[in-house]
Amino acid sequence: MSEPQLRVLPGAKFSCQGCGKCCTGFSFGPVEPQVIQNLIDQDMASKWPPAQEAPWYHEHTGPDGPDGTPVFSLAHRDGHCVFLRPDKLCAIHAELGESAKPWFCREYPVRIVQDAKGLTATIRADCGGFSASYASGQPLDNQLQAALSLPRPVSYPHFDPEHVEVLPGVAISPENWLELESPLMAKVKAGGAGQGIVTLRQVLSKVTGRTLPAPSPAAATQVLAYAITQLRPQVEAKLAGLLPENPVPKAEQDPDFYRHVLLSDLLSKRFAAVGSLPAGLGLTLLEVQLAESLGGPNHLAQVQRLVQIPQNWNAIKTAKATLTQLFLAWPADWPETAG
Repeated sequence: MSEPQLRVLPGAKFSCQGCGKCCTGFSFGPVEPQVIQNLIDQDMASKWPPAQEAPWYHEHTGPDGPDGTPVFSLAHRDGHCVFLRPDKLCAIHAELGESAKPWFCREYPVRIVQDAKGLTATIRADCGGFSASYASGQPLDNQLQAALSLPRPVSYPHFDPEHVEVLPGVAISPENWLELESPLMAKVKAGGAGQGIVTLRQVLSKVTGRTLPAPSPAAATQVLAYAITQLRPQVEAKLAGLLPENPVPKAEQDPDFYRHVLLSDLLSKRFAAVGSLPAGLGLTLLEVQLAESLGGPNHLAQVQRLVQIPQNWNAIKTAKATLTQLFLAWPADWPETAG
């Protein structure tokens, strides 16, 4: 029997920028019971005054953990982890070292997904340092052993759907998708800057025998506006402030960067959470446009983090048909006048 594969996105890089965004807005759990106990034994509360405002951790009354132990999480203070210092660094790390932190703090922003072929590893674009790491970070390949050796209390996310909808009304088995994945990504990588979505449509059309409508800047503009109209009344005011009243498609400031994002979404199977490949890639396009409306790649992490707020994410999932239409209509790139 062959060894499970470990697939890493070529060009994936990461170096922590010390921005503290990973310690803000997320749910900080599940924390290993031994980590909680170690922080108690080390009297971390006396070392970090904000932790003296009990409780600095929560023991959940819901389902037990996988080994029958209670489920713990770290407390929030003003929307961020109780152990986040004003300088955006971790108080636990500073006082007790990296090994004293919960597994998810040490693994982030690596996203590891299990499928029938093995494991895939990418960098999460909701990391505040994602765009800076893309430009000048250290290769992910050299950092994976540390992430893979962590004693995870939960299993890796598992990609094992009943089917993969690759085009509207056209589904294939997950096994067939995994066979298609690598050559599809190779085609996207080999294509010109700004051509990723068009390349995907062409390959999927050929593989499935389905004729697709020609990409249309006018149609994409209309669908983009409709997608934002659908989202605005359903999202929190903080995200609504990012949604332009009269959306105009923006020319991509860094097509190579956005192609990297597209490839990362494919390898990590992020599209599966939206229900289909076209809708998932439509979400990628929507996020790119929101980032562009704010000023470019540096804002993609902010957009992704806001999209993941439960209320916003529920709105995204109800917009599957609109996101699919955005994928189908997206042109190779926007006319210069559209920017």
